[in-house]
Amino acid sequence: MHFLQLPECLENVFKHLDNKSLYQCLLVNHFWSQNVVPLFWYNPFPNYCLANEAYHTDVIETYISCLPGTTRNRLFANTELTALANPSFNPSFNYPSYLRHLEFTTIYELIVKWTARRFRRDDSDLENQIFREIWRLLLNSCPPFKSVVLRSFNYEGFDELLNDPHTLFTDCSRKLFERLYLFHSYRMPSELINCFVQISTQATNMRIMCSDVSSGIDVLVQSQRNLKTVTLINCTNLSKILQILHERHSSTLTELTIKENEFDSTWNEIGPIIFLENLQILNLDSSASVFSKPVLEKFLYTSYKNLAAVNIEIHSPHISQLISLLQNTNSHLTYLRLLWYYPRDPENILSLTKTVIQCCINLKSLVFKLSKETIHLLPTILGSMPLLTEASFYNASNDASHIYNLDEVLPECGKVLKWPLKYLGLHLLWTITTEALESFFKNAETRMIRELYLSTDCLNCGNVLKEHQDILDMYANRGVGRIRFE
Repeated sequence: MHFLQLPECLENVFKHLDNKSLYQCLLVNHFWSQNVVPLFWYNPFPNYCLANEAYHTDVIETYISCLPGTTRNRLFANTELTALANPSFNPSFNYPSYLRHLEFTTIYELIVKWTARRFRRDDSDLENQIFREIWRLLLNSCPPFKSVVLRSFNYEGFDELLNDPHTLFTDCSRKLFERLYLFHSYRMPSELINCFVQISTQATNMRIMCSDVSSGIDVLVQSQRNLKTVTLINCTNLSKILQILHERHSSTLTELTIKENEFDSTWNEIGPIIFLENLQILNLDSSASVFSKPVLEKFLYTSYKNLAAVNIEIHSPHISQLISLLQNTNSHLTYLRLLWYYPRDPENILSLTKTVIQCCINLKSLVFKLSKETIHLLPTILGSMPLLTEASFYNASNDASHIYNLDEVLPECGKVLKWPLKYLGLHLLWTITTEALESFFKNAETRMIRELYLSTDCLNCGNVLKEHQDILDMYANRGVGRIRFE
């Protein structure tokens, strides 16, 4: 038997393909189709975009073909789509039964595009009827969903549909889902959010973007029983959400992400956040200059006994707050990404660097900033972290054009490198003599470093000088360092 006729071989090939390629494989022959169908229909809209409009609207037509014959006859009996209206027409597979990732709004958008393509006109009544039937079919045909995505959609027919969302859930079986993503839900009626409360209390992952917490999302979050991951992006009334997390999910929450472009005054209503003892991943991201100080202050009152990853990128923080946060992690961190903008506090930046050296000895990945006052500590940082596999450093000086001379620092780094290190990125303006660069590689060679990527994207000589390039090529050929220009 040819290997492409073995299902296990096909599966190993198909699982590496994107959906557009999988869709083409569906059309090869029946045997291939049988093996592709479960993979493709598991999530038919992973990267919905206008570029794939025709292929995605074909998916909608397939779902329509899976509707009961009497339903199709009622919808299309008086149209030119006689094949779909035929009650005896049956699809080859039960396609809805494979769906695990439900795109609520995307399905409606594609129905609008499908009707425009098929009938050369907009018909919101027909679009809403088709959506209701497909939605009911999916809820009653699918096993529990892995994720449900709700996005706003500025379309009159969609607004009409959501005016009475309870009709969408009539006679629908109770369904569970692990992840719920809400985007721009301020445009969605709270009644719709409440309907989702009725069909699931088992979500473990929620991503809420550009939403007003008072629109019913607070009830949705409160109703979940095992919430582990929460992402809040540009949401208002965050104090209410955090209070719910404190009261209902402090024992289960393991990952918290907060991203804000503007400061929300309700942060002033929040007391110290002391419910994150079990948190494993903390992500804080804000470009608002007034965000960092009051927000960071809230996270300084917990001893993070399980925290393994911290990712913070904020504007104008108090460096002393970052120091306190790291001291509360009890040296358990394995991932640290700490970037900040416009602090004018060289003394505390030095203290922060020393805190990283003392409190982050188990790091495997580090992204950090170095200043004129701390560049000399680079060898100490690398030498204090025996498990480090990748490290990137950026400019923390007030003068972003400052050029760092690494003639002494980089050779010392070569002496202390540990064998796990695979990537060293120096994303700041630096200069070095050819002798010092060669010394670095010689020292790294004695440390048994064999696959080190040294980023030279900011080497301060325009294009790398020929003398530098000769050294880089020589050691790259010997396997000591593979040089990556970014």
